[in-house]
Amino acid sequence: MDKRRRRKILALAALLIVLTRLSSSKKHDPQYELIEDEASLAFASYSQGLIYIGSETLLRSIEPRENDILVLDQRDAKDPNMKIINSHRVSDEGIRGEILHVLLEYEGQNPSPWDRTYESMLGEWGEHNALYNLNYQTNRTADVDLNNADESKYRRFYRFIKKGIE
Repeated sequence: MDKRRRRKILALAALLIVLTRLSSSKKHDPQYELIEDEASLAFASYSQGLIYIGSETLLRSIEPRENDILVLDQRDAKDPNMKIINSHRVSDEGIRGEILHVLLEYEGQNPSPWDRTYESMLGEWGEHNALYNLNYQTNRTADVDLNNADESKYRRFYRFIKKGIE
């Protein structure tokens, strides 16, 4: 099978997985709490664990528990980015939503040029997980990079998918 055909098949399979997950997702109220303790390295807690947001140096100093989330803050880069490490481990859309709300809260408290919408991030994360689950370029799809350059691409994709299932 040639590369082009394989990519088309993988893209269609990923689209089917995303459609299935979006159509079966439940409404979920984000359950997170910001951590006010200055001694804590975590920014927030969510229903499954803690969320750490920071530099590579900070993240290397943390020994995360199984459900803790590490987010590499690269918002000062040429293309501002928030990278969720091992994002493929979070399959539940409601839990992904909690984490994304925390990222938006973090941006609100620490303004930067990073500019992503909830919908586009949710769409991109869903697509990354679908591709990872298909064993497609797992070294690139294990983590999700929520950079500015991809905002319009995933916002359109998410709206298209949501419109199709309503």
